[in-house]
Amino acid sequence: MSLRTGAVSQRVKCLLLMFADSVNPQAKSTAECAVPHLSDMAGILDAAP
Repeated sequence: MSLRTGAVSQRVKCLLLMFADSVNPQAKSTAECAVPHLSDMAGILDAAP
């Protein structure tokens, strides 16, 4: 799946699933999973924040 084409909701889902695949196994919650800021995600996905 491309992160630059298609519905924004699908691109966000794909990006978050990529982060979920690389989660630190020692993290006790999803709050401990580092993700980019919304503005950075918008740049990665070519979508307006």
